[in-house]
Amino acid sequence: MSAWETRARVRLALGNPREAVRDCTKCRALDKGYTRALLTRGLGRLEAGERAEAAKDFEEFIRRAPESALAEYARQKLEEARR
Repeated sequence: MSAWETRARVRLALGNPREAVRDCTKCRALDKGYTRALLTRGLGRLEAGERAEAAKDFEEFIRRAPESALAEYARQKLEEARR
């Protein structure tokens, strides 16, 4: 399932956040345990201006992976989404 999330990160880098969100949603549908997709989807939603939905993804990522090396980054993005 990481291929969907990897493609989503590429789409983000190319400025296509809505496509990135779709890829991450597909990834999550195939593998609910792939938490990195939550972070990437949150980034896509944030970039697309969907702050409330982005915040939900960041919160879920932090809840599921509080010890992840990316948890602090997710906390920063969560604060950004809440502004």
